[in-house]
Amino acid sequence: MPTSHGSQWKSPPLPLGDRFPSLDRPADDTRLAPELPRVFVYENLSVKLFPEPAQSSPKMEFAAVCKNIQAVNQFGGAELIHHRLLSTSYRARSPAKADLYFVPMMLRSMRTLGNVKASCARLRDVDVAGHLPHFNRHTAHRHFFFFSREHWACQGCCAGWWSYPRGLLARSLRVAYSEVFPLEWRDGCCENRYMKQDPPYHGGVRVYPNLRSVPFFPAVPQAGKLPPWTSHEGRADILMLFVGNAGRGYHGDAQVRGRIAQQCAAYDDDAVCTHIRPKSPRFRKEKIALRDAIELKKRAVFCLEPAGDTPFRKSFAESIVSGCIPVLFHPFQDYGFGWLWDGWREESRVLINRTAFVAGEVDLLAHLKRLPTESVSRMQRTIERRGRQFSVSCDADDRSDYFGLMLRGLSAQADRSESGMLTKGSRS
Repeated sequence: MPTSHGSQWKSPPLPLGDRFPSLDRPADDTRLAPELPRVFVYENLSVKLFPEPAQSSPKMEFAAVCKNIQAVNQFGGAELIHHRLLSTSYRARSPAKADLYFVPMMLRSMRTLGNVKASCARLRDVDVAGHLPHFNRHTAHRHFFFFSREHWACQGCCAGWWSYPRGLLARSLRVAYSEVFPLEWRDGCCENRYMKQDPPYHGGVRVYPNLRSVPFFPAVPQAGKLPPWTSHEGRADILMLFVGNAGRGYHGDAQVRGRIAQQCAAYDDDAVCTHIRPKSPRFRKEKIALRDAIELKKRAVFCLEPAGDTPFRKSFAESIVSGCIPVLFHPFQDYGFGWLWDGWREESRVLINRTAFVAGEVDLLAHLKRLPTESVSRMQRTIERRGRQFSVSCDADDRSDYFGLMLRGLSAQADRSESGMLTKGSRS
């Protein structure tokens, strides 16, 4: 419960923000398997699939990598899950005993978009399925790829296996930092041209079948099962925090970011609104590092999270695991991450109508002050109880952290696909 600003919350109950539409999906679409699946990890495959052979046998144990997670590139999700699966007790040494099969393609390539394009170009004429000895019509729906960028990042250049998959590869599972969204949501958000052109269907066929999302992993080490803070008491000395750049020449939702910067400056009080600009001279002069930004998040009640180049901002997950209530500005930002977030998202974030905010019709301080005290406290308690679901635990066998939930979600989706295939077969 906020302390320093507690007197500001008294008012009649108000909704926590605008509710946006969602795609029509089955009720159990983000159902989780009760336990961790046994996962077979492909190794020693053709160099055509692994242009980075050193990555097929990571030398560092997952625990060591996890404890230094702040040094891991934000596009290193595939590398992290590879380390994790090679270290865990639920790794299936025999493919016959596997519930899932991980294909660790393009691990380090994800670090730059140029490398992604180059790696995909090398794979253009490669029969990916033909290089997977345990891939067949009985197991195709249990194979998964982790593309640790937004799914459209290469705009079709990874066709044949990631997008526009050929043959049985259309049954395989896909994980990325984003999901396919309704076309009507795409205007007035971000400046990424690929996202605006991303087609969900082509010729009536899904471009990215069986795609699900996880957020950018937060660079906040989690050694145990407790949140990174000990209590909300005494932590609310910052009401609103924005860590991000704004102004001409910077990436992201420039209109929203600019409006945030204007309002924050107008309040002229760091206790009300603190704005940290990572590329500003002050940031460089004071040597404010990522860990310092995380510490600020632990002290704030609300973290303002406008879109970056795309809606899927790494800062969002870092706010959650730091106990800071994220404030979102676009329906894109409130969609996806179902395995980690379904069942409690409405109780853990505030939504601002982007159109009204950009038009100057919403003052952030006035809006947030109108939220009832109990609503804010409830959101904080929810994040304290469940926020670790967004974190990467250093326990490689954790079933309820970022990767544990992802694997359980993939397993449930594979089971659901198999059930559907059996049902279809019995009718034919």
